[in-house]
Amino acid sequence: MILRALPGAPPFRHPFRRLAALFSCYYFFGPNRETPKWQWVSVGGLAGTVVFLAASLGFSFCISAFGSSSYSKTYGALAGVVILIFWLYLAGIAILAGGEINAEAERQAAAQAGHPGAQQSARTVEQPAAAPDSSRAPG
Repeated sequence: MILRALPGAPPFRHPFRRLAALFSCYYFFGPNRETPKWQWVSVGGLAGTVVFLAASLGFSFCISAFGSSSYSKTYGALAGVVILIFWLYLAGIAILAGGEINAEAERQAAAQAGHPGAQQSARTVEQPAAAPDSSRAPG
C-alpha cells in the first residue's frame, strides 16, 4: 500500500471503526437536544459510515474509470476542485442520512420510554396530512 511506504504516515487500521466512532461523535455532540446516553457506535453512525464508504469507493471508481480525462478537458486546472466539491457533497449526504436515522431512533426510544414531548411528536408524525381546504378559491 502506498501510504504505508511513506515515512511517518499513520497506519490506517480499522477505518470502518474509526469512521463509525467519528460519526457517532457528530451525532452525539451536534444536535441541540437533551444529551442521551453515550454509545461508541450508533445505528446512524453505522449507516452513515456504510453510505460514506460506499459513496467514496463508488465515486473513486467512477473518476478513475470514466472521468479523469473528461474532467480535465471540461474544467482544466479546476478539475480537482470540482471533484473535491462533489465528493464533499456526497460525504455531507452520508452524514445527514446517518443523522436522520439516529434522530428517528432516539425519538422512537423516547416515545417508548414515556417522554411526553416524544409521544406528542410521534402522534404528529403518524397522523396523515390534512387535505387542503377546497372551499377557498386561489387568487
